[in-house]
Amino acid sequence: MMRRFKASKYKNAAPKLKKHEPWVRDLVVGSYNCSGSFIKASAAFVAFNVQATGSQLGVVSLDAEGVAGSTLPILNTHSDLVTDFEFSPFEDGLLATGSADSTVKIWSFNNNNINDLSLLNPELVMSSKHRRVETVCFSPTAEYLLSFSAHNTIQFWDILYGKELLYDTDLHGDTIMSMSWSKAGSLLATCAKDKQVRIVDPRANVVTASAVGHENGKDSRVVWLGDSSFILTSGFDSSRMRQLFVWDTRSFEKPIKSLSFGSSTGILMPLHDPDTNMIFLAARGDSSIGYYEFAESDDFLTEGYRYNGDQTKGACLLPKRALKVMDTEVNRILQLTANSVVPIPFHVPRKSYIDFHHDLYPDTCSTNTTGSASVWMDGFTGTVSKMSLNPSANGGNLRVFKETLSVRKAKEEQRISKVIELPESEKYKKAVPEPRPRKKSISSGSSSSDEVAEAPPTGKFFPVPKPRVSSSTASSVLRTPSSFISSRMTADFTMRNSVPKDVDSGLYTVPTVEVETCNTETRNGSSDEFSLTNDNESEVLNNNNDQDQQSLTESNDNDQGSLKDPVSLNGNEVDHNTEDNKSALQLSTSDRRKLFENRAMTTPETCNLPATDGNGESFENRKPRMSVAERMKMFQQNSANSTGGSVPGEEDNNSSQANNSHPLTTNTHPKITSMSSEDSSSGVDEHGDLSGKEREPCPAPIAKPERKFTPPKQEPAPIVRKPESTSQPTSLTKPPTSNKRIDTVFGQVSKYRNYKAAALHKKMHLENLRNISTTCPGESELIQANPDRVAVPLNTPGGKVAIFELGTPGRQPDGVIPALVHGSKVMDFMWDPFDNSRLAVGDDSGKLWLWTIPDGGLKEQTNESDFTMAAHAEKIYFVRFHPLAQDVLATGSYDMMIRIWDLDARDEIVLIRCFDQIQMFCFAWSPCGQYFSTAAKDGKLRVYDPRADTEPIAIGQGPPGVRGGRVCWVLDGKYLIVAGFDRSSERQLHMYNASDLSKVATVSLDVSPAILVPFYDEDSSVLFLSGRGDSTIFAYDVIEGPPYLLPLSPHRCSGAHQGIAFLKKNACEVQNVEFAKAYRLTEVVIEPWSFTVPRVKSEYFQDDLFPPTRVLWEPTMTSAAWANGSNVCAKKISLKPSYMRSLGEVTGHRSEPPSSENGVKATNGKVSTPAPLPAAVIAASGAIGSALISNGAKKQQEKLEQQIKNILPLNLKLEQDDMEGVDEEEWDE
Repeated sequence: MMRRFKASKYKNAAPKLKKHEPWVRDLVVGSYNCSGSFIKASAAFVAFNVQATGSQLGVVSLDAEGVAGSTLPILNTHSDLVTDFEFSPFEDGLLATGSADSTVKIWSFNNNNINDLSLLNPELVMSSKHRRVETVCFSPTAEYLLSFSAHNTIQFWDILYGKELLYDTDLHGDTIMSMSWSKAGSLLATCAKDKQVRIVDPRANVVTASAVGHENGKDSRVVWLGDSSFILTSGFDSSRMRQLFVWDTRSFEKPIKSLSFGSSTGILMPLHDPDTNMIFLAARGDSSIGYYEFAESDDFLTEGYRYNGDQTKGACLLPKRALKVMDTEVNRILQLTANSVVPIPFHVPRKSYIDFHHDLYPDTCSTNTTGSASVWMDGFTGTVSKMSLNPSANGGNLRVFKETLSVRKAKEEQRISKVIELPESEKYKKAVPEPRPRKKSISSGSSSSDEVAEAPPTGKFFPVPKPRVSSSTASSVLRTPSSFISSRMTADFTMRNSVPKDVDSGLYTVPTVEVETCNTETRNGSSDEFSLTNDNESEVLNNNNDQDQQSLTESNDNDQGSLKDPVSLNGNEVDHNTEDNKSALQLSTSDRRKLFENRAMTTPETCNLPATDGNGESFENRKPRMSVAERMKMFQQNSANSTGGSVPGEEDNNSSQANNSHPLTTNTHPKITSMSSEDSSSGVDEHGDLSGKEREPCPAPIAKPERKFTPPKQEPAPIVRKPESTSQPTSLTKPPTSNKRIDTVFGQVSKYRNYKAAALHKKMHLENLRNISTTCPGESELIQANPDRVAVPLNTPGGKVAIFELGTPGRQPDGVIPALVHGSKVMDFMWDPFDNSRLAVGDDSGKLWLWTIPDGGLKEQTNESDFTMAAHAEKIYFVRFHPLAQDVLATGSYDMMIRIWDLDARDEIVLIRCFDQIQMFCFAWSPCGQYFSTAAKDGKLRVYDPRADTEPIAIGQGPPGVRGGRVCWVLDGKYLIVAGFDRSSERQLHMYNASDLSKVATVSLDVSPAILVPFYDEDSSVLFLSGRGDSTIFAYDVIEGPPYLLPLSPHRCSGAHQGIAFLKKNACEVQNVEFAKAYRLTEVVIEPWSFTVPRVKSEYFQDDLFPPTRVLWEPTMTSAAWANGSNVCAKKISLKPSYMRSLGEVTGHRSEPPSSENGVKATNGKVSTPAPLPAAVIAASGAIGSALISNGAKKQQEKLEQQIKNILPLNLKLEQDDMEGVDEEEWDE
């Protein structure tokens, strides 16, 4: 009875809400069927499920204010629902996520990459053996120990080393719904669907206690109440009444306390604070959150203030390290609602808020622990240290960020390797406190053998590696870092300088490593090149062993870690007879590094000179290295000099003049020289990097002696030139030597690497869109556009497709949106490529609709189409027009058939049965229109020639994932690119040879459930990729040769998009260097986007970016001609306007034929090639860089200027000439 009147420090704790908008707003949170709480927090970040699928997590920093859903950082975690996730208790940026796709992933992020989460890759992926993951839980005491449950199994992993430690399969009878660790980290409490509550000892693989829990096994939760022996469970009884049980693990037959609440479908989620024993009860669908205080007494649970607000989707507690302790905030709940995240702080009212209240904040767990996953398996649980929340004691910043797991793993392995090398007597030496060694006397008479050597300046002892001498050699008890580094450094250099047996020793020449002074050591060879013999090598090793043994045994002669007769930093000898030099024998690591550099880089003739870089240039006077841009410019000039057609006798003079004119000459940079094609091919390795003789020495933690590599003389490798494409011949052949050299030395360089993507002005947007459908099948693109209008599906009954005119942008009027009504759900649709007013639609009833939009656009909703036909027996997968033939359309359906239609005759041309494909993901016509390809759920990629055979002409292995994909043809139909998934739901790009479907390249992007939709621009060979729900547009430059896919800079949009539709080339504004144009669909607006390449001389037509393009907006043949086997290629035209001059005409590299009066020059599939310019003009333009204009170009320029003068008469008369001024004679007055 006395418990009722006992005062509690937290009895008056009450929620305190702010009156402004929620912290995170405008979210889209769905209803998820799993056992998680949907929101978790660390001391730095908050993560929560977003979107209807729940496969993505929104991550927000606690410092952010007023975060909106459009600017929310999104982490693309899994391909299916994220069932549970949790932050590590030992660092604030380590997150573990479990999903219904049977995987658990580890993510690491910080404040630097929080805005680039869409590009983040997981550090570790763990499999739950093809079972849905239900719970994820970190150990409270053992770092890197992660446990997660899938069905009735529990797995324990060491995430540092990525290995499975335990796998319990026979302890539970049904699906595990909740887990909770004891505070000591040795036991685990679980609740399962078999209505049992268990206490599990995972290392012994036994159930120490079990009891019958709640009567209804639909859902339940369990939490261990701090360091006590009590646990708390929540669940339902047989009548769906919510219950709360308190269990004593010492007497586990039945609960010692039970509470009943009202009937509801939402499970109670208990949130427990072990420091204050405050328990919060939040339930899904409830608008109130209860507060209880736990105490080990008869009542156990005492109710406090209740919070009332919005309906709860999920809730979590903020770690104590993130609380505002000076405001007496004892806890903070983060509530996830249907569209926001609301912080609910609980404060204890106090009279004064100036001082820190120690009674409210006991010491809490810190992020430091003595346990880890590896030692936990050996029975050592570990202890977590305590920390104070007083800002004056901890400094105020309690957030902890650590390195990535891979970096920590490497450091841990290095530390363990050092411990393993220790002698048995030294491994546990640190456990015994050692006396502080007394300083050694400087006098020559102090040679007593019982004196202890001088300790390092820091006063710390270091672990000693196993000495590289025989076991009989005496070793010292103490060993300083200097002696360890000296012995290891010398032996390391000896090992590095050894020559392999299978390589000619004459190829390698290195300087001899000295161990004596410069005056006593001799070198073999000349001053430019030194040879290393086996005798010298053994002598160095013996000297090192002698010095190491001497430093270990004779502490009275030299200080530990010093070299025998060391040389000072200026190259002079050190006199051992003075007292000052005896105390200076203790050299630091940096001094020894400089000492070795001086010895390795100097010759006997220049022993007392400053160190040089091996080319006569001192390190102090050496100029900074050239930038990549300067080196590329130098190579371009040298390439032009070597191939520009100069006189043989003048070639050397020209190259020398070019070098002398450059501010960085060959003398200051001996690695940069004018190379011919033979030199360049021999000096560059197969990876495009410079060879050893052309690399500048890079500083290392321990300096290496410079190796001089003399390659054997060999015949120059023949230059293999790619055959020119016959479909798109170039107008001017560039010198292959120059291109080969630059691409090999600097890597593949794309002209579009600096492309810019930006939305056009807001006045060009289509706004006030309503009821846009986001639930169309994955085979649909959700938006189709042409230069006149755009079509998007609506999420309304009747299967409507809205049509918006691009000629009337701005805010769309309220009311009914003009749309096409189909009566059933729309599956896919596409504009006719040759008629901007014709639209084909396929619905889920198997019907094919053909519509013609009247001039001026739709004014109202209509259901009167041109014609409708029953194309398939089941719903349609895709609708695709032929790229060249008019009135040819292909459709695919769930009946596993592909039909090709003649829309003019309204008859079927080809029927292909695909019963072995399970489900067709995509369909793509080849550029020539003769073939098409499909990707299916059976993991196969197929190519068909529909007019020749109904069976595929090629079958290959496609992406291993089964979530969907897209296929497109690239490089004139020679290759196929498939965007799909791997088995761990990672999005990938696969490139195949179209002839035999052999894979040539694979690129991994990120993890996301959205299917990447590719668009390939033929002229620029740039591949754009975007996914539904993504905010990033990826881009790759596709080349015909390794690495095939050159990544360009991805562009991140302001918000998520539902789809992107690209226009054809005739819609681009070439005068603005726009090489692609698209329309981006969001939930409320359609934005036009422009993709441009920055150029300095943008007033000229960039003929290198805009080659003759294929006319894909005009048909080349009729449907009947195509059905009869005709193949007519598209003609090519120039996009150059008549009023613009091409850049090639100005620079002397004309690659474009002159345009006609209307700005377009068309030919029958071919482009006339002008005569190439003289080689002297090309060489002069490349070497000097000046824009030389040919005589014809000069005449055209003069003619243009004369025409401008005729149109615009020039008036050279000034306005002051008509004014009356002062006469000249009046100035004298």
